Amino acid sequence: MRVIVFLFLLFFGNGTVYAYECDEDYSKIEININNNDITWCKSRFSMQDNYFFLKTNRVTYKIEHSSFATSVEDYFSSLNNNSELFCSREKITSLNINEILFFTLHPSGIDEIPYCYSLDLRYFDEKIHFVKDDSDVKVSMLGFNSLGIINKDKQYLYNSPNRITRMYLVKGDKIRVLKEEKDEKGDTWYFISYKGKKEINMWIKADSVDLN
Repeated sequence: MRVIVFLFLLFFGNGTVYAYECDEDYSKIEININNNDITWCKSRFSMQDNYFFLKTNRVTYKIEHSSFATSVEDYFSSLNNNSELFCSREKITSLNINEILFFTLHPSGIDEIPYCYSLDLRYFDEKIHFVKDDSDVKVSMLGFNSLGIINKDKQYLYNSPNRITRMYLVKGDKIRVLKEEKDEKGDTWYFISYKGKKEINMWIKADSVDLN
């Protein structure tokens, strides 16, 4: 039975443009979906697995032993009870037959709490979904970036964009950006991980962070 592929996010990539070449037994197909550059190395022989290079604005992955799911039937058949053990899926209220591609990241480093991240837009149009008959999916990170640093004397943390808490970080604190999102006003927010006496995973205003 197919399962959703959860990718393991260990580090963060930079914005460098990489050129990826497929092996000689593969056809190279380059596409862009929601500002994610994808190089699809499609096997010319049915006995070989396809593989993909997927570049986002922050990180580049090489995904092996996986394939595209391109229909609603493929998507729902890929779900099983184990999915909820890894992360909570976005609630899907309605879908059309050609609106199914959906892509999820699941970071799980040492001593880290797992979270789900979506590389797609909020609406169900041209999303990316990699699926596999089992969980043996190989994901490699290509290109790395260093941690971000808080640049304000006192920066409050948020449960969600524009929902402030009493918690805050101070200038010089080192954080890691796990997700980037814009609110209705067009302001940019980061979902970050901070490790002090305990790990904190919350939202913060992007202009309060300097990225190396």
